[in-house]
Amino acid sequence: EAIALANDTDFGLAATVWTRDMPRGLRMAHSVRAGKVKIQSAPPRGEGTGFALGAEPVKASGFGSEFGLEGLKAYSTLKAIEFLV
Repeated sequence: EAIALANDTDFGLAATVWTRDMPRGLRMAHSVRAGKVKIQSAPPRGEGTGFALGAEPVKASGFGSEFGLEGLKAYSTLKAIEFLV
């Protein structure tokens, strides 16, 4: 149910999975449609710079353009999974 709720959005730039069970968190991170997924098991220690990857064409918050190599990017999805323990 949590995966369905997370994927039922018009945006798909970033997500965070909160769990103490890292194998479960990794399975969930692979199931969430987002450009970057953090797996976090402890409260955040402060804001960092971070980074984001577009999740085109999954949802509406990514980026892309037509034609040439830039146009091909719209047909691929990148994902970064970050472990914060």
